[in-house]
Amino acid sequence: MKNLFDYAPKELTQDGFIRWLLENYEDKDLKELVRNFVLFLTDKKVDCSNDSGFRFLKTWAQVNHMDVGCDFFYAGSDKISRYVLVIEDKTTSREHKQLETYNKVLKRWDPDNSRVIKVFYKTSPSDADEISRVNDANWRMFQLQEIVDFWKEYTSHPNVIVSAYADHIVKIGESANAVTMPANNDLVAWDSYMKKVLLPQLSKDVEDAEFDVRTARYGYVFLNVYPKGRCDGHTPYLEVRSRDILDGHFVARILKYEKDINEESLRILRQMISEKGNRLFKANWGGKRTQQAGTTAVKGSCLSSKTEGDLINSIESAARVYLEIVAAWDGR
Repeated sequence: MKNLFDYAPKELTQDGFIRWLLENYEDKDLKELVRNFVLFLTDKKVDCSNDSGFRFLKTWAQVNHMDVGCDFFYAGSDKISRYVLVIEDKTTSREHKQLETYNKVLKRWDPDNSRVIKVFYKTSPSDADEISRVNDANWRMFQLQEIVDFWKEYTSHPNVIVSAYADHIVKIGESANAVTMPANNDLVAWDSYMKKVLLPQLSKDVEDAEFDVRTARYGYVFLNVYPKGRCDGHTPYLEVRSRDILDGHFVARILKYEKDINEESLRILRQMISEKGNRLFKANWGGKRTQQAGTTAVKGSCLSSKTEGDLINSIESAARVYLEIVAAWDGR
């Protein structure tokens, strides 16, 4: 059977799974898992570990834009839980300063910060910057490996939805350790491969450049190239996207998104691309290309990703020509 979660990998699907699981707290096949999952997410702060489960549990979603929340009564208790569990759920997107906004809302709910348990649950790797932001916001961050370690115990669960989700999480954990070029647009695998294989090799071979890898909200992982020391708000950059280097293809783009480059400077940049492109780059002209200055999508180009060696050589070739273009643009 094909795995549902391979076809529905977005955050809303994961939100739905978490809510579905928690609200099935009375199901005979799920009640123990629900208790264990709540204990896992709350670092065993709730006092239900010795109980048979919950007498009442209710979830909610998108209250003040927060992904998932949960209130519950313990079995045998007439009082509401001391805690409210709030989950910020991520698959491949990044935390973009939402947590500080949510903290203001939660402060109104819980002025002395004694009831709300705040959880950042992300099923893909986080970089040091994201980890720091989550910790600074005082949310409990669950790293991918912790989540994998929890769910790998449930890959043979009798409930097919649970076992499918558990298999999906274990597969993500395997992708997070990828060191060979992925055959499809597996974002976690590409993130791992680019960081563990491409970055060290490219940094060694193209000494005048610096490289960065991130995952976009739009369904791809991207590797950016800058002149060394020029990862700033004024320098155009070279971007290689995972979805553009599948099936042997290779495309890289010179871009100016969020960079302070005026219309005249962009025109000169395109002129430099036309003059210095070395048959690898062509300039993009016209109003619809206001953020893209040039691309390697040149007919008959020798660039490819048929093998790992081809991919590395193509990125290095494009990076070197890009550096020449930016140097000429700097000296205009």
